[in-house]
Parts: sequence; C-alpha cells; structure tokens
Amino acid sequence: PWLNQGPGSWRHANFALFSLSSAQIMYAYVMRPDTLDRGFWEFIVRAGPIDKETLGLVRNSVLAGTSGNAVVGCDHTHRSTGHLWCTSHAMFSAVSTFKKCFPFYFSIHYVPYVVLNLTKAVKRPINTLYRATKATARSSAMLSTYVGLYMGTVCLHRNSGVRDHRSLYYLAGIVASGALYVENESRRTDLTLWIVPRALDSLVLVLVQKGMLPHIPNFESYLFALVMSGVMSLYEQEPDVLESNLTRFIARFVEPRGRPSLGINRDASVSLM
Repeated sequence: PWLNQGPGSWRHANFALFSLSSAQIMYAYVMRPDTLDRGFWEFIVRAGPIDKETLGLVRNSVLAGTSGNAVVGCDHTHRSTGHLWCTSHAMFSAVSTFKKCFPFYFSIHYVPYVVLNLTKAVKRPINTLYRATKATARSSAMLSTYVGLYMGTVCLHRNSGVRDHRSLYYLAGIVASGALYVENESRRTDLTLWIVPRALDSLVLVLVQKGMLPHIPNFESYLFALVMSGVMSLYEQEPDVLESNLTRFIARFVEPRGRPSLGINRDASVSLM
C-alpha cells in the first residue's frame, strides 16, 4: 500500500525500488546473465543495441581486469547503429528500441483493455484504439529513453579514460531508471512490481553462487505460495490497497458475478453463500 499515492504512502517509493532493481538487472544483463530468466535476458538483448558477442567480450574484459577501452571500445559497441559519435549512437539506439517495442507494447495495452472492458471497446472502438495507441507510444518512449540513458552512461564512462569495472553497470542501471518518469504515473507502480521480483531472483542467485546464502530446493514454489496467500488475504480484507486491474482479474475467477462493492471488506465465500 505504501507504493500507492495517498495518506500513509511514500510518493517516490516506486522510483526508489525501480532504481535498485534496475541496477541489479542491468548488472546481471552484462556480468551475470545466468542469474536472469533466459527469456527475459533475450528480451533485453533484442530491445537493446548490443549483440551477445559484444556483451561476452565486455564481460570477459571486466573479469580479466583489463582496460575495457583497449579491448571493447566505443568503436566496437557502436557497430549496431554505425554511428561513431556516442551522442548519436545513444540517440539512434533509443529510436531503434522504440520501433522494436511498439508492437510488443501495443498488444500489452490493447488486449487487456478489450478483455477487461469489452462493452466499452465494442461501443467505442475508435476511442479504445486511440487510448491503446497513446499508452503504447508512451511505454515505448519510456523504454527507448531507458536504453538511451544506459548507453549514454556507459559511453561517458568509456570516454573518461577509467577502465571498466562491474560497478559501472550498476550505476548505468540507476541512471537509466530515470526513464520511469516518462511513463504514465498510474503505471509506474505496476512496472516496479514487475521488475522487483526479477531483480531479487538475480540477486539471490548471485549470493547463492557466492556461498553467502544456502541453496533451498523448490524455494520458488514456497515463495509463490507465500506471496499468493498474501495477495488473496489483501483481496478479501483490504482490496483497496491492490491495483484495480489485479482486483478485477482475481474477481473474474473467484467471483464470477463480480464483487458488489470493492470498498467493503467482506469474505468472498460468505458473499457467494
């Protein structure tokens, strides 16, 4: 609840969590891809301007303790856009990401809106299409800005003459997280809640591999059960603290006729009986 706006909330909590999560994920993207879900890592690679071969060279360079400027310089990482100048490379990387992600985000915005608001979508199809396209453009702009800021930070460091260090990719992730403010305010919390579990998963795997945490078989199943019990408890007792889309989604499965009033705390089983 403290991620939401209003009394008892911290206005910038979502950005703080997003920044920390972004730092871990973008570090793992370069240095520890094995700690990210394979499909998620592939998505980041496709959305960004750096190919897998170049990422491997950068990773090996940092692990070997050699100068990143001497081994994998900007002239090499810029080959995806063909621009020699770092500024133009960052800009065209952002444009390329926007083009790649627009169809993906359109399906994310359009399909759920139609499913959850079928009556409105049928009565006002043009308005539905307009709203979905507008939301898609904003989300695509957010991700393209993210890529531009990330690449700009890495290029700035390379031109400083300081050799590559793994901490650079944490810093670049934090700087890039400023792109969150491009997104609609109502979606910032959703994005934060989407990215935090992936960052925690990566961090836990890193700590387990370093021997700083024990390996617990089937830990994901236990965590899923714990989280779902918390979500369903909030749904029954304090539905107002959950995102409205999540509440409606759950209601479609556990209460086919819908909940009479989401502002009233009531037990679903008692209501149905």
